[in-house]
Amino acid sequence: MAEEEDDPDTRAEAENELTAVKKALDEMEVRTLLSGEYDSREAVVTIRAEAGGVDASDFAEKLQRMYLRWAERHGYKTELYETSYAEEAGIKSTTFAVHVPYAYGTLSVEQGTHRLVRISPFDNQGRRQTSFAGVEILPGRRADRPHRDRRVRAARRRVPVLRSRRPGRQHHRLRGASDPPPHRHRRLSSRTSAPRSRTRPAR
Repeated sequence: MAEEEDDPDTRAEAENELTAVKKALDEMEVRTLLSGEYDSREAVVTIRAEAGGVDASDFAEKLQRMYLRWAERHGYKTELYETSYAEEAGIKSTTFAVHVPYAYGTLSVEQGTHRLVRISPFDNQGRRQTSFAGVEILPGRRADRPHRDRRVRAARRRVPVLRSRRPGRQHHRLRGASDPPPHRHRRLSSRTSAPRSRTRPAR
């Protein structure tokens, strides 16, 4: 219709819609192939510099930028957990997460040791160097389950304080050294048969 009417705006709109449909079909095709137990989960990526000295650290940093740009180009949210930088150049290790469904299934093929052979920019004699970097891909949380705060609120915890009934120690708080505070939801409690005082008795 756009060609018959010779309307450039309609043609551009149709091309954009075709591109979006093709992208959606490609993603659906990939997801039909990812039928593993953890393929639908998010991914946690760890990169470590291995043999190769400075070139390995630089190679590890290049892999980090490559994966982060890949996620950015596809509109995937990422979260950087930690990065340990090398002394001269590059990084020693880094860990980040890709928060998107099927991230683990897509990135799991990248797991293993990667090798780079090149003329080292850090060698004054311009010799060829071989460097290695390890990539570890772990499944993250399920995308259909929101992240829950696992911290126990202080209002839901209670710490029992026992008081001594022995003469002369009415104001000493006693509690077993290995007694964990009971949790209100589980209705657990424990007491020690040999309570200890915070103050040592005088000799």
